Amino acid sequence: MAHDAHNTTRVLWRSGDTWRPLLDDLYRCEQPVAIVTINLTTRLLDLARHRQVRIPRADGHRIIRDYHWHHLERIELATPCGIRTLGGSADDWHMTTPVLLVAGINLDDPGALDDVFPTSYDWAAPGHLDHSCGALYCEIDERDEAADVTQPASP
Repeated sequence: MAHDAHNTTRVLWRSGDTWRPLLDDLYRCEQPVAIVTINLTTRLLDLARHRQVRIPRADGHRIIRDYHWHHLERIELATPCGIRTLGGSADDWHMTTPVLLVAGINLDDPGALDDVFPTSYDWAAPGHLDHSCGALYCEIDERDEAADVTQPASP
């Protein structure tokens, strides 16, 4: 029997893997992509149909248009620190929190993420660049802010 890439879940990156840009992985994936963030929100990106949807965890913070597919013009930024997508207009953008899992999935399979959904919510991405990657919650920016707060005031 021939392997059908559209009926399998393919992990592209997960927490604990080495930090790397993910944009090429997302665009090369032949399937829609599920992104699970540290707050357990899942964002589905269907590049073939130019659409995206945000699905918050059951007790999570909700925003307008959750659970509704809306236009996906392009993915502007994709790193383990976060994903930034652009919709149909300049003010229609979305930025995620740091990522626990990025996987190509079959949208018709309700259990597509069952075997790969994160069991630990600890975020780790060793090997980050020496400078900010541009994500809203970039590890380098967070580290620099923490260092600024802990530095004693100069006399």
